[in-house]
Amino acid sequence: MFSNIKNIFKSWLDHDPFTQSAAAAYYAIFSLPGLLIIFMGISAFFLEQKEIEEKITAHFNTIFNENTTASIYQIVDNMQLEDNSLLAVGVGLLTLFLGATGLFVQLQRSLNNIWDVEERKSSGLWRFMLDRMLSLGVIITVGFLFLISLLTTALVTFVIEWFSSHFSPALIQTITITNFLLSFMTITLLFSIIFKVLPDVKVAWKHALEGGVISAAIFIMGEYALKYYFETAQPQTSFGAAGSIILIMIWVFYSCMSLLVGAESTKFFQTRVNKKIEPKDSAK
Repeated sequence: MFSNIKNIFKSWLDHDPFTQSAAAAYYAIFSLPGLLIIFMGISAFFLEQKEIEEKITAHFNTIFNENTTASIYQIVDNMQLEDNSLLAVGVGLLTLFLGATGLFVQLQRSLNNIWDVEERKSSGLWRFMLDRMLSLGVIITVGFLFLISLLTTALVTFVIEWFSSHFSPALIQTITITNFLLSFMTITLLFSIIFKVLPDVKVAWKHALEGGVISAAIFIMGEYALKYYFETAQPQTSFGAAGSIILIMIWVFYSCMSLLVGAESTKFFQTRVNKKIEPKDSAK
């Protein structure tokens, strides 16, 4: 087992995860408004706008401070398509589309780097649009998973509040643990979908799920560590007005690092069973 961990970690370092994660953090700044607008649009089919904002705000507040959350919403408000001009709306939608998909296109490149495959150069504009549409599909899937996670958390919170006045603390603790496990399963599924769909290789669901479990475990542990770091060290204070952006970039940087560890694990488990890496038709 130790030998397997050593091999995964060595391969992870060989593929320069720091540069790849820094690139993802850069793209995330431009992608975040578009992603949130799409997520909120999906959620609007099931919840009121105010409820959506409250739940997303509560989620962000568990990671960042209130100022950072307010800055995120300010960016989203500035991105809203309120101009009645057809041209302005069209340009806005195109900007939103390119911005929202940029992060996932960068993740696709990082995963291809891990799998040692590359796009066929002859793909041109068609390949560019295909990558963007694939990324949009992943975003919509992520949006549904994010919505399910928010609804589950809200439901469990309501149940805990009700149970706290009627039942013993032991039962409440059991419900809390169940909520944690549901959250872990949702994050695992999210990472697994990324490992299965985004890279230009054929990945078995079994190995994508194995990598997803590893990434989810590292990601959740890191979230608690980052929250403690943000509260104690307060790195945003050194950057003034840009402090909120710095917090987001640090969080995305770590998230991508944990994702890449899972991707390396997925590759390790799959190549251990089948030595040959089979590219998709769009790659070589």
